[in-house]
Amino acid sequence: MLYTKAFGSEVIATETGSVGKGYTTDNFTEEAFQKALRIIRGMAEQAEKTGVILGIEPGINHPLCSIDKAKRMLEEIPINNLRILLDIANLITPDNINHQDEVIEEAFDKRGPWICHCHLKDFVMGEDGIEQAIHIVQSLMTE
Repeated sequence: MLYTKAFGSEVIATETGSVGKGYTTDNFTEEAFQKALRIIRGMAEQAEKTGVILGIEPGINHPLCSIDKAKRMLEEIPINNLRILLDIANLITPDNINHQDEVIEEAFDKRGPWICHCHLKDFVMGEDGIEQAIHIVQSLMTE
């Protein structure tokens, strides 16, 4: 974080990652969430000291696996330099893929002012329920 501004940036972004290799339901436990909070709290304190914004990206296979958990993180770590990096594709599941607009609205309704960065990527949901990135010329957003 000490070099963030030296690179001309005010935001450093990361995600919690997984507690195991690949998909594991262990990510969804309270224990995993609390462990992530302890680490994020330390990073947020450092971000505050260095004057940069720390953006944490939620993802469906992380301890920070939903907008509600991102909201809870911000409530439990009330440091103004802690924000959300939003990538909606990382919150889409086979259960909510047909309700993406609602997922986006929920994210901005619940956390809008705390979103420091938002980026998009296009994908298709594979038959196995796993997102598969697609090339921009194949984009569903262009239809």
